[in-house]
Amino acid sequence: MIYIKDDFLTPEEFKSIEDMMLSENFPWFYNDYRTYKDDNDLQFVHCFYNNGMAQTREFNVLLPLIKKIDIKSIVKIKANMTLKGTRCTELLHTDVPFECNTGIFYINDNNGKTKFEDGFEADSKKNRYISFNSQLKHTGTIHTDTKRRIVLNFNYF
Repeated sequence: MIYIKDDFLTPEEFKSIEDMMLSENFPWFYNDYRTYKDDNDLQFVHCFYNNGMAQTREFNVLLPLIKKIDIKSIVKIKANMTLKGTRCTELLHTDVPFECNTGIFYINDNNGKTKFEDGFEADSKKNRYISFNSQLKHTGTIHTDTKRRIVLNFNYF
């Protein structure tokens, strides 16, 4: 089952996250792949939480979102940014090799989608949150109408 909720955060809560992530000063890190090390794609990432601890000082801005999702234990929180028209092989994958919850929070509107193995597609709509079992294979798609597509990806219990 895929849970989808639009306008997930209040406008004020969303604006603080949106302003941070769309800022020219937000630290993005080049990743030479999107899904698998040899997929010939690229993206920019920002890891907020991994290995049992916050990885960045910007982590605290996400606390209202973490509270609203009702996360009991974080596995990983990472932001992904893809660029307009960048090659995308749309490789179905799972984020982690064990069962937990996966969530995607969309930072901006664009014509990219999140596709699932069963054919279901979720549009990229800002302030939309979707969640599903971590073992449900999914993939992001190419977008062509904005310069960048930004999502927050959560793995949690």
